[in-house]
Amino acid sequence: MRPGWTGRGTPRRRSSGRRRASRPGPQGIGADSRERRNGLYLQAHEVAGLAGISKNTLLRWLKAGKVPEVARDRNGWRIFSEEDVARIRAYAGKITPPEVYARDATGAENANGEAA
Repeated sequence: MRPGWTGRGTPRRRSSGRRRASRPGPQGIGADSRERRNGLYLQAHEVAGLAGISKNTLLRWLKAGKVPEVARDRNGWRIFSEEDVARIRAYAGKITPPEVYARDATGAENANGEAA
């Protein structure tokens, strides 16, 4: 058998020991956003980060109809315009935590564990 052959009809590839140089990745929020003819569109995780909520919360709000559904690209992925982001941030600002987590300005609690 010839050197460099495995015996199965295909030559064995030898590594040169060098690795390919990787390209630098996207930097910061919005770096991997999609550009369209009419402007910049953001992805769900980027919008959630800007609104201060989790991506799952954003998707749950969309399914429940709490915020209007947004456009989708040809692959079915949601794409958010600047107007969509403004609506979601406004809705996120209206939400208040349940009374269980409410505290007064000093953070003091009474004997029952309730906010004073």
